[in-house]
Amino acid sequence: MIKIEAKSVQEYMEKIPEERREVMSKLRDFFNRTMPKEIVEVMSYGMIAYCVDKKVDPRGYHVNPHEPLPVVSIASQKNHIAIYHMPLYMFPELMDWFQTQYKDRYGRKLDAGKSCLRFKRPELIPFDMLEELADMWDLGSYIARYEEKSVN
Repeated sequence: MIKIEAKSVQEYMEKIPEERREVMSKLRDFFNRTMPKEIVEVMSYGMIAYCVDKKVDPRGYHVNPHEPLPVVSIASQKNHIAIYHMPLYMFPELMDWFQTQYKDRYGRKLDAGKSCLRFKRPELIPFDMLEELADMWDLGSYIARYEEKSVN
């Protein structure tokens, strides 16, 4: 993993390799367009993150309550582009759907961890599926599930 040191999203974008800027810009545009209005774009843990605005949920992230609750993060890593999509982790049925659909539509197994989707080839980022996924979860249910899991 390669970590890009940046204090702002703009600085992060300027520091990523030129060949990744277009797809990272497309990801940013996508998440800025599809995230609920209570989500803010910030730098968090060295990545571009889409988090619940602290004005909406002041409790923040249980690991560090000073940080807003993350929903999605995107990063340009050494060998891939990563999308950390927490609703996929919080709702296993969404991850099952995503993995099955990816294999059916793209003819390959999805490179995924618990919440991390890794794409070595930017052209294989499934924007069509991300668009569908955006309509399959809501912020209230996500926060409730997060609270349920972080207490246990």
